[in-house]
Amino acid sequence: MSTEKQPQYNWVARLTGFFLRNTQIAIVLFLVIVVSGLVSLLSLQREGFPQVPVKVAVIQTVYKGAAPAEIERSVTNPIETALKGNNNIKELSSQSRDSASVITATIEPSADLDSAIQEINGKVAAVQLPNDAEKPSVFQPATGGAAFTYGLTGGSTLDLLKQGRIFEQEMSQVKGVKEVKADVNAEAEVEVTFDTVKLVANGVDISKISDTVAASNVNIPAGQVTAGSVNSTVIMAGRLESLEQLQEVRLPTAGGGVVRLGDVATVSQRVNKDDQLTRFGYQKEGKPVGVEGLTYSIQLRDDADILQVDGELQKAVERLKQDKIIAENVEVVRLYDQAESTRQQIHEIVAGAFGEHWENIGWFGLAGFLFGGIWLLAIAMAVFVNVRAALVAAISVPLSFFVTVTTLYVGGVTLNTLTLFSMILVLGLVVDPVIVVLEALQRYKDRGYQGIEAAMRAVDSVGLGVLMAVLISTIVFIPFGIVSGVFGEIIRFIPITVIPALVASFFVPILFLTAIGNRVLKSHHKDGEDTSEEASLWRVSLWFQRTNRSILKRWPLQVAIIAVAAVLPIAIAGFLFGTGRIESVQFSKPDDTEALTVTVSYPAARSTASVEQLAQKTEQALSDHGEIRSYLYQQQSPGSFTILANLTPPSERERKSTEIVDDIRGELPSEPGQVYASAETLGSGTPVPEFPVQLQVYDNDQKKLKDFSVAAGEYLRGVEGVKRVSDGYTDGDPAQITVTPNIASLAAVGLTPASFGGQIAGVIGEQDLTKLQLDSGEVAVMGHYSNGAKPATESDIAALTVSTPSGPVAVGSVATVTSAPGIGSINHFNGNRFATVKAQLNEGVDQFAVQEKLNTWAKDNRERFGLLEDAFESKGEGDEIVKSFQELFVALGAAILLTYVVLALFFRSFLQPLIITFAVPLSFIGVFPALYWFGGGQFGFLEILGMITLVGIVENVGIFVIDYANRRVKEGMDHRDAIALATAVRFRPIFLTKVCALGSLLPLAIISPFWRGLAAVIVAGILTSGITSLFTTPILYHWVESFTAWRHRFGSRISARWRRRNA
Repeated sequence: MSTEKQPQYNWVARLTGFFLRNTQIAIVLFLVIVVSGLVSLLSLQREGFPQVPVKVAVIQTVYKGAAPAEIERSVTNPIETALKGNNNIKELSSQSRDSASVITATIEPSADLDSAIQEINGKVAAVQLPNDAEKPSVFQPATGGAAFTYGLTGGSTLDLLKQGRIFEQEMSQVKGVKEVKADVNAEAEVEVTFDTVKLVANGVDISKISDTVAASNVNIPAGQVTAGSVNSTVIMAGRLESLEQLQEVRLPTAGGGVVRLGDVATVSQRVNKDDQLTRFGYQKEGKPVGVEGLTYSIQLRDDADILQVDGELQKAVERLKQDKIIAENVEVVRLYDQAESTRQQIHEIVAGAFGEHWENIGWFGLAGFLFGGIWLLAIAMAVFVNVRAALVAAISVPLSFFVTVTTLYVGGVTLNTLTLFSMILVLGLVVDPVIVVLEALQRYKDRGYQGIEAAMRAVDSVGLGVLMAVLISTIVFIPFGIVSGVFGEIIRFIPITVIPALVASFFVPILFLTAIGNRVLKSHHKDGEDTSEEASLWRVSLWFQRTNRSILKRWPLQVAIIAVAAVLPIAIAGFLFGTGRIESVQFSKPDDTEALTVTVSYPAARSTASVEQLAQKTEQALSDHGEIRSYLYQQQSPGSFTILANLTPPSERERKSTEIVDDIRGELPSEPGQVYASAETLGSGTPVPEFPVQLQVYDNDQKKLKDFSVAAGEYLRGVEGVKRVSDGYTDGDPAQITVTPNIASLAAVGLTPASFGGQIAGVIGEQDLTKLQLDSGEVAVMGHYSNGAKPATESDIAALTVSTPSGPVAVGSVATVTSAPGIGSINHFNGNRFATVKAQLNEGVDQFAVQEKLNTWAKDNRERFGLLEDAFESKGEGDEIVKSFQELFVALGAAILLTYVVLALFFRSFLQPLIITFAVPLSFIGVFPALYWFGGGQFGFLEILGMITLVGIVENVGIFVIDYANRRVKEGMDHRDAIALATAVRFRPIFLTKVCALGSLLPLAIISPFWRGLAAVIVAGILTSGITSLFTTPILYHWVESFTAWRHRFGSRISARWRRRNA
């Protein structure tokens, strides 16, 4: 054994020594971690995509039949006025559209969300709205969406609605279910169709029908009677309880008589679906079949475990059929669930840790188990150190994750998609400290040290370097706090999960594995053997030492290596991005997914029957592809619908989702200038905006907004690459027909504007006559009037007849009927009106170039439309996400800056941290070609996260090498010999850590299309930076040390001259 003097141990080595001398404390702490970890793991709530509280309140008000201008005047403006001056509201935006007002209030970040929504509720409740307007609903939108969606089909729609209520009740009883809600608000109604010809012939006053029916449908309390000591309540039973009773209602006639309602009208039951599509598709005999039905979404409680609820729901559905709770002719189909993706995420983290069987390659697939992080760590330690070291090292990964899951459990964080993703992300990092510490411990044992001294010397030599490496890997995730908005709330789960795992990865080997290794690892030292550092090195390590010594003697070679290393990353990145081989995207799309979406857009004025035909044509395009497992209508709005289609698992189909989508695109319905259809694969990020180019123009003059928007739309249609334009005014929105009564003419025939308007509304629309109590519950009785086809144009309305005391008269004889183009919606932002002009582009067209052209045209033509200089704003769909992505890049820069500051403090040098940071751009040499070859040429969210993670990994090489070199320089070794020796001594732990990091991510790159881009970034970055930095770091270290020595000599000469001059 070496006779070197006892070192002055650093605090990390002293901490190790304390636990080695007090084994009882170490054992208790070890057991606490294991037990708490197991308990937390078993108790941790599992869910899919987490519910993120967004600081937004939505106020929605339905006012059926009202045009956008009327909605704005009577609903939106009063509510906005009531909310003005609320200190909790940061921004207020609204949309007044046909029959509805939707106001979105963005809450101040510092405000309490529950208190703010409660205050908004109070303000809104006090607003006086039209009698026919429904009560405004105030709610907070959720980001996670429904956990499950079921479809019911079979029988008539009316019968299905009854079965749906049973389904809602039964599923609501399942433990963990918060709410079961129908996706379409379908309601049973009684339809009364009056024949206006018969009404006129019998002299029935149409304006009085509603009051007559309502008055015939009441229970009237008649008081109490007393018989002896017993009091009895007397009620006149007048409530209608059947369609037959409704038909028997008597309507007064002009001659003083009555006529039976059933003689002048037909009465029937129907289901009002509010013009929404109630269809879905599921596999039947190997192909998707579209059916009429109802769909129901299931939301879970905040504390519900999605996998447990999944099992309970399946049991509940099975019970519905077995116990015949639901009709035998009704099929219950699961159309969507997040449990499947959650289960897959758990599978991937387990596969990343323990490996898995690779399919489709026979018994060779067993090799997949070798690529689990734990086994790979054990194998690497067994092959390159020894089997005993491998057994000790295998303990580290579960211990680190036990600390992580305990932290999540104590913090109330669920085991969700994002926390599982974070565990996959950090898997390759938590093995680094244990490898470095155990390798050092084995090396010191091989040099002849034993017991506590061997452990303390090992930790003293690498402990601070390991601490710094873990600290660097940790602080790169801290700048995630910069990211704002909903996206910032989402990615906060990453540092919450990653940081505890990294902190644990430092303390686990320092406190526990040194004690275990001290007993398990055996010394291979023999008396008389050389105990120097070089004697225990690998041959390849010695090769690095010799090569670097040689390079450090050749100045031109040093310059050439650094020049190539500096220029090559820039050249590669510039070439791949500049030629379009790699594109910047928000979320990269994997080449194979398990879902796709189809969006069909059409004029909002299109009839319901025509929209249903479009839907069936779209479904036909889907039904030709057996890979589609199910589909449902995910979004419906005036002018568009979106279908979400789930595919069979990749292992069960021959084609990738991208190939399926390409086929579907050619089969979708299309009408030039009218109908636009698109199909896209669905990844886990947000979809690509339908209209990436947008311009908002602000002015309270509706005419100015219209004139500008129409002209801007015409300009955009002439821009090359523009596929479709929406200006908000010529998009086929329903026309507005105005009936202006002549007051004198109405008075002459004995009508008032109210009675006149009521009759027209009854013919064109519907009247809410009363409520009818049927066996299935209370239903609305809706009346409308018909003497043939429903009027469709202004001339049809002018030809309508209305009843008067003196007989029927034509609408056109007492009123003027005009028509004007409709407005799709009237938009406000903080009380100011604005209109939006937007464009959809052909594939490959630069959206920023088109946006710039539109912005320039708007500024050049502003004065022509009388608009102010600040009237324009370019806010596209997903701008909030774009802002968050920009902040994510800032976070990447901040991470690099923070690591520099920490390294400068650790090494007490401004230049040495620059050497370490130089490893980051070196990784670009491999990162971007890997993205081009294996990542589909996409650079997005996951790839940025990979690069942030990579910062900590690749900088560790420089930390370990320079830390060792500095120690040897302090001992008197020449800096060139010290840095060359450092590359040799640190090569084995560096090699082992990189092998384990590569191995833990390699399965993701192979089997997971979604994680492939992130895995490619880290794997390629480790390979290129890890190798090249072993040559660039010694050169830069030599330059820095030479410069420092020259500066000291130069400073000493100046000081000496100054002293001589002043002597």
